[in-house]
Amino acid sequence: MLLRARRGDVVLHVPAICLVEAKKVVRERGVRADLEAIRSFLRDQKMSGDIDEPTANAGFDVLSRFQQHVANERIRAPQRISDLAVDSSIDLFALDEPMLACSIDLASKTRRRPGRIMSRQDRQHKSSFGIEVVANRVRSATEPSRGGAVLPRL
Repeated sequence: MLLRARRGDVVLHVPAICLVEAKKVVRERGVRADLEAIRSFLRDQKMSGDIDEPTANAGFDVLSRFQQHVANERIRAPQRISDLAVDSSIDLFALDEPMLACSIDLASKTRRRPGRIMSRQDRQHKSSFGIEVVANRVRSATEPSRGGAVLPRL
């Protein structure tokens, strides 16, 4: 989407709070996989003879590379998020009262329980609330009866 926005194909409207929350998530979240449990499994399988040493070593190598990749991404993520804040292809805006109320209402309806993966439907509902509120604003702003300017149809 960002590439399409940079080409001018679409306009991305993002609540500024999303970038703040994204930085928080990056700081607080770790790897979902239990890498030590996987390493323990590889050691046990190697000791029991179920896998040979080169295979176990390849597994350990992949886990180490993955762990390093995740660590590097966590270091780079805050700067990437900050770069989005000044990207001219993204329209950042502050949530106002109606949008915040809608967000809170929607969040309460789709509240995740620990360990539960958010469904696709929940994600779609959460992302669509902002689009709906912005669309209603644009509609209101362009209705001549409300004093708005009429925008040309594309």
